[in-house]
This record gives sequence, structure tokens and C-alpha cells, in this order.
Amino acid sequence: MDPKLRDLIWRIFFEAAKSGQFFSVTFKRRTDKRERNKVTGQMETIARAGDLRSMVCRTGVKKHLTGEGAAYSFRDKGLLPVWEVAAYKAGRETGLSEDEAGKKAYRAVPVDTITEISLV
Repeated sequence: MDPKLRDLIWRIFFEAAKSGQFFSVTFKRRTDKRERNKVTGQMETIARAGDLRSMVCRTGVKKHLTGEGAAYSFRDKGLLPVWEVAAYKAGRETGLSEDEAGKKAYRAVPVDTITEISLV
């Protein structure tokens, strides 16, 4: 990724983090997404590495954190820490408490694979 574009993404990210702004991001997956088939019990690939993934998310959410902080630097690893709205809603629909669903909604978006980012 072009270093200027990467710096622009970080500036947008930190500006959004200050205001808690929602934004949309599209990026390429780094890993396969696998889930267990409920009928056969076998693991199946749902989405492949390199597939495009879009999400609406926001930064600056602190409500469901433990207070210990991350075990690594997101910036050093080239990741954007975000809170995904759809993951939270899906968790609530499956019967998780607000707190449990909130904890499961945290994601890390790889900056180098972002193809589109826009404020919502």
C-alpha cells in the first residue's frame, strides 16, 4: 500500500475516533472464515482469504473493554481496531446479553488491504 494512502487512512481513523463517528470500510480478508456445519459437524470455509468484506463500524467504543488494554500494538501490526455494528446486532438476536454481544463485536481491520473507507 502507498504510504501516503496509509497515513490518510490513519488520519481518518483518528479523526473518527475522536467523535465516535460511524464509517463504512471495505477490505480484503487476510484469513479464511470457517464455521462448523450443524448437520455434519465438519468445518467448512464460509469466506476465503482475499475475498472482499464490507462492514459498518465505529471507533472509540470503550464500554465492553476489560481495562487491561490490548496485548499488542494495533498500529505496529497495521490493524484498525473497530466495533462492528452488524456483529453486535447478530449477537443480540441470538440471545446474548448486551455486554456479551458488545464484547464479540470488536474487530481488527488490516489497513494494507483496505479498498474503500467512508464516513457514514
